[in-house]
Amino acid sequence: MKEVQIAWALKSISGWGLYTQIKLVNHHGSLRDLYNYYLKISSSVLKPEERVLQEKLQNIGLNNANDNRFEICEKNGIEIIHIDDKRYPPLLRLTPDAPLVLYLKGNMPNIEYKYLSIIGTRKASDYGRRAISDFIATWQGMPMNIISGLAEGIDGIAHEQAIKNKLPTFAVLGHGLQTTFPAHHRNLSQKIIDEGGGLITEFEWGVFPDKTNFPLRNRIVAGMSEVTWVVESPKKGGSMITANLAQSYHRDIAALPGSIFQNNVEGNNSLIKSQAAHLVTDAQDILELLRLSTNKKTPKFQQLSLYQNLSEEEKVIIETLHEKGRTHVDELAIKHSFTSSHLASVLLQLEMNGLVKTVPGKMYELL
Repeated sequence: MKEVQIAWALKSISGWGLYTQIKLVNHHGSLRDLYNYYLKISSSVLKPEERVLQEKLQNIGLNNANDNRFEICEKNGIEIIHIDDKRYPPLLRLTPDAPLVLYLKGNMPNIEYKYLSIIGTRKASDYGRRAISDFIATWQGMPMNIISGLAEGIDGIAHEQAIKNKLPTFAVLGHGLQTTFPAHHRNLSQKIIDEGGGLITEFEWGVFPDKTNFPLRNRIVAGMSEVTWVVESPKKGGSMITANLAQSYHRDIAALPGSIFQNNVEGNNSLIKSQAAHLVTDAQDILELLRLSTNKKTPKFQQLSLYQNLSEEEKVIIETLHEKGRTHVDELAIKHSFTSSHLASVLLQLEMNGLVKTVPGKMYELL
């Protein structure tokens, strides 16, 4: 019995959307725990939808000649990543509408690296092209995952420049892995895989591009990323949807300033004006948002020996915040197996000692 089958059963319940699915998994702790619960409980105390789920879970493992999803994936070199898989993007796991299953060709992002999404208009200007080229060239050798959507314009340029500068890049798709959209990015998608990146989608084999799929794709781009960089965007469109989603997930947004006379940067200027985005003018600005640095100063965490009164639990929190930068409280709890109340106590002590601070969105970072 595989967790993927549990996820498929949960996804198949009519009337249960993404929020209900992930809320139920979080309530039980994992897909496996959810499965064990519904196999043990009496159907008489369940709601109608839960009884349908229970029946589907009970039937897992029985021969179903009509379900050939595993066979299709194996035949086409596709891996299935469920939400409890260690390779599942950790920040995406924290979103309230995280997909239960991802389909992958190639590699998943290195979870020890920083996640940066690069988004923008399909009608990229020379200004946007040069910014991407110059910024990414500066980041060569940095521990970064470059995330985008394989679309025309800014997305494609971001993937190409990441490949050129030996940075792993990952394309999140709005369709199944049986096709490429746009079609002329077929060679680019193969290069992404060949250079250590991957193609990622929540859509099963056979699902074709559709305008309703791309906002769903955009939430994954935003949800995976610590920082979303808006290179060029008009006031309306997919990039602004992604930026708004990133804001709703309490992630940092970066935006290049643009001319007030250019429509393709109205979105950027609007984000900056409303203080929804950080104004960035060079590659270092992005690195600072990602808590990556090229300077050689001794970080505070290396001076832990000076803090003789720190407990081991306090030390591991400090070390994690140094390694990952700004981190969600839920991620700290999961990583170190702390209960919410115990972690709150540890973080409060560190705040009182002047070592960490809380920031909006239940995030913590070093002072």
